[in-house]
Amino acid sequence: MENPWLDLPFQAPYLLSCDRKPIERFNASAGDSVRIHSELLPEPFFGALNAAVVFLALNPAFSGGDAVAYQRQEFMEACRQNLSHNLPTDFPFIYLDPRFADTPGGYWWTTMLRPILDEGIEPEALSQNILCVEWFPYHSESFQPLPSLVPSQQYSFELVSKALARDALIITMRAEDRWSRSVPALAQHRRQRSLNNPRNVVVSRRNYGGDFVALVDTLRSLPFRKAARPLANVEASREALLRFAADLLGTTHAPGRLSVVRYSGRLRLEVAADTSGAIAVHLASDDGEMLRWLAMIKADDGPLPQVARADSYEAPAAPVWRYGFVWSGSPDRDYQQEEANLRAFVAHLQRVARRKGFYFV
Repeated sequence: MENPWLDLPFQAPYLLSCDRKPIERFNASAGDSVRIHSELLPEPFFGALNAAVVFLALNPAFSGGDAVAYQRQEFMEACRQNLSHNLPTDFPFIYLDPRFADTPGGYWWTTMLRPILDEGIEPEALSQNILCVEWFPYHSESFQPLPSLVPSQQYSFELVSKALARDALIITMRAEDRWSRSVPALAQHRRQRSLNNPRNVVVSRRNYGGDFVALVDTLRSLPFRKAARPLANVEASREALLRFAADLLGTTHAPGRLSVVRYSGRLRLEVAADTSGAIAVHLASDDGEMLRWLAMIKADDGPLPQVARADSYEAPAAPVWRYGFVWSGSPDRDYQQEEANLRAFVAHLQRVARRKGFYFV
């Protein structure tokens, strides 16, 4: 079946021509709480088209906050691209995209998926491997079924049938009876799970009707693309990186200081970032014996990022030898990558220090 949502009008009312008449008839006599809000883009599905985990829901909600969210051009464009399965982002499940965390959908989905995120699953890993399909595609405050299905629903049912064919894990959040009637093969699917409380559909250890640990392990094992996370400016990103370094070293960072230091006896591990964007990670000491050792170290284990060359060097205007790395960082443009670089360099220096009997824990 061709994707009918490619033909959605570009102006309200956002109703497919095949759905328009039955929805207009319904709205003519519907109360405000169940009226279908065609001034908002429908949300028949969102997420990765070939996701390994598929959530089945009832229909997209409506609140005043949703109307406000759709006034944002960026959000409107993302929702439109989602309808064509062509969202060029590391967050195809749009409500896990940090840009839209403040929307009602962003808040709701983050809350429902919080127990999974709290298990250490990266937001982009979750976003790139899950799909939500709504039984009914249009927004309403409360749900009341139409006298019969609208034609566009068949495409949603086909998405679920394709998920069954690829043996995806199916998690029914709401409307289990409706989904079973619409996609009869669900009843025989070996990887179909439901939530214990359809009124509170948080995906938690207690509420998930299956092995929650196995669910988390499945999500943890799936490949994903790490998202670049730019910060507002160089100063903000430098502070964030130094706080991250402090967490790595098990110490604290004083706001405004350009370095983080952790001592182990006569040896210290330092991370520094200056106002130009340069980042340095090194071992240093003021002790004579340690100076001679630092002067002779060569990088002989890895793998290490290619942004910097390991070397021993003498600090300017000070009788201190250091071994480590200096590179021109860009945390304001790709903070996540600089976190990864820093983690790798710190781990390398910790290995070097352990060979000499020094431990930074």
